[in-house]
Amino acid sequence: MITFYFQLLVPVFIMFYNEPRKEKFALRLGLSLGITLLLSALYYTPELLFFANGFLQNMIYFLTGYAFAVIVVMISFATQRIKAAYLLILSALIQNFSHHLFQFTMRLLSIPVGEEYNSFNGLLLLTSIYLIVYVVFFYAVDKVKLRDVTYIPKASLIVGVLFLLVMIIFGVYVRHEQLAFFGNQVAIGYEIYSVTLSLLFIIILLCFFNIGKIRDHEEELELRIDRAKWYYEVAHTNVESLRKLKHDMKHLIVALKNIEDKQEREAALSEMENIVNRYSTVYKTGNEALDCLLTEKAAYCNVKGISLNVVADGSILKGLRFIDIYVLFGNALDNAIESVLKSDVKEDRAIQIKMSRKNSMAFIRIENWCGSGIQFSQDGFPLTTKTGLGHGYGVRSIQDIVEKYGGTLGVKAVDNLFTLDILLPIET
Repeated sequence: MITFYFQLLVPVFIMFYNEPRKEKFALRLGLSLGITLLLSALYYTPELLFFANGFLQNMIYFLTGYAFAVIVVMISFATQRIKAAYLLILSALIQNFSHHLFQFTMRLLSIPVGEEYNSFNGLLLLTSIYLIVYVVFFYAVDKVKLRDVTYIPKASLIVGVLFLLVMIIFGVYVRHEQLAFFGNQVAIGYEIYSVTLSLLFIIILLCFFNIGKIRDHEEELELRIDRAKWYYEVAHTNVESLRKLKHDMKHLIVALKNIEDKQEREAALSEMENIVNRYSTVYKTGNEALDCLLTEKAAYCNVKGISLNVVADGSILKGLRFIDIYVLFGNALDNAIESVLKSDVKEDRAIQIKMSRKNSMAFIRIENWCGSGIQFSQDGFPLTTKTGLGHGYGVRSIQDIVEKYGGTLGVKAVDNLFTLDILLPIET
């Protein structure tokens, strides 16, 4: 069991190498590995498995190995569940492929099964094959950038689970020792069949992964289209604003020519300065994507009479992709703008953004006025209606981005104040 468990854990760590990790990762990983290794060692305790013979014992052998790998992943990594399941299935396929490739090579070289741990040649062959296969897959996984994909088709999980069931059944009914009774050629044929089947399912799952990449690319294109529409709206609004600015400035200039009182002149100049500043808000937070988003939103807020107050260190977001920053902050601000526009009270039309570093985490807080009708579902998300309550749309998209980077999201509405808190690990 320990040997099988170790062979399975290596591809698991390969698959989850770039995945977001939970707080105190080293401690979580150490504890989960220690516990599962201890439990796997108990597999060899006759007193605990006196009831498990033949079929049942073989089933326990496989299922416990997979279960222990799942426990390690759940405790240590912050990957979305559907993606974690996908990566775990891929890990099992890689281990199975390596195992049968090794067995095939053993039989091809006429090395007795079971001698791999008792002879130098067998041990060298085992280490070499597993090492080569795992290294190849490590570089393959690193190249395709599994972490960047957020959409995993559910059909891939069905296909993967189907193969695991087939693999377990074959592992239970067809043991390597039993193949010896049918001759070496039959055993070699079985191993070729197993290697081919494993590789086929790996290719199928990677095809599903490519579907996920295409889906993410489509979402990115849709986002760009939405951005383009937003830019058009902002540009149109800014043109109207500039016309108004020109009109106001024209009258102020005429007034300045006729004002002789010093105090009145200074007041008019101050008003002129305020008007200019109102239409020329540019943010410099230290993150280009965030600056672009805030600048375009500020232009819209100025026209709508919304006060957008930002105190942010954007440099702490350097680990986030450009598109993820747009999705996260774009949805949050769109919800906030939609909410405050429901109030005619000037003081209610204000949005606060605070972003700072807290130890090894980026802390983001967005606050705004909200009506009294917001209700929350059991999973903590705001509920929406056909007329819209201001925050339900897009919050789940924000949650997906936060989970992708191993962070946490909290939302609450108290005394007409809606607060969205985000904690994200900082890339060092």
